[in-house]
Amino acid sequence: MPDVKRENPDAFKLLGDKLAAMDGVTGKVGWFESAQYPDGTPVAYAAAINEMGSPRNSIPARSFFRSTAAEQDGKWKETANTVSSMILEGKITPQQGMEILCLKAEGDVAAKIASITSPPLSPITLGALKYRQQGKTVTGATIGEIARKLKDGTLDISGVSDKPLVDSSLMINTLTSTVEG
Repeated sequence: MPDVKRENPDAFKLLGDKLAAMDGVTGKVGWFESAQYPDGTPVAYAAAINEMGSPRNSIPARSFFRSTAAEQDGKWKETANTVSSMILEGKITPQQGMEILCLKAEGDVAAKIASITSPPLSPITLGALKYRQQGKTVTGATIGEIARKLKDGTLDISGVSDKPLVDSSLMINTLTSTVEG
């Protein structure tokens, strides 16, 4: 650390100033108010349902946020240590350091979303995707219609992606981060 040396009588003050500059700098990764589906549904709401699942609606959890945090914890700590050193050495500002951390987390979460293949989508979900592919609106009533057509074999769901979390790609494409303070 070039600015903070034993011979420097102001070393502790400089260190204190740099640490104080980091205080209050926060980063957020996720989906913000502007990210909405065409019907006005917040992407954050859909992401939370996919992250946690909704047993009442037969939607299984497909964790991408919590699982990424658990898997990347060590690497994120290493990055935080490197960034902290760079801040203390005066190479970057606290805001730049937080941006580095947020972009790393954002990239890791996006990669996790892209890699998820299970639990598989249900046949009814695939039927709903097929309906949307055909330009039809999916409602509670059409879900019943889809279920009946699947049961009697009159709905062909071929040609529909069975990859979870990428129906419209809006969720992965609107994942972002921000730095405040």
